Amino acid sequence: MWIPSKLTRPGRLHNAIVRPRVLELLQQAPFYKLVLFRSPAGYGKTTMQLNG
Repeated sequence: MWIPSKLTRPGRLHNAIVRPRVLELLQQAPFYKLVLFRSPAGYGKTTMQLNG
């Protein structure tokens, strides 16, 4: 079964809340082998990843 929403990158949200501390931590991500986002559904994991 083909589900396009699972294979395409979501667009940026222009009204998303900016979280400077999390963005600062994300900028250090290339120095780690693994980065995990853990929170319940609807808490902005994908949005934060796109903005990072």
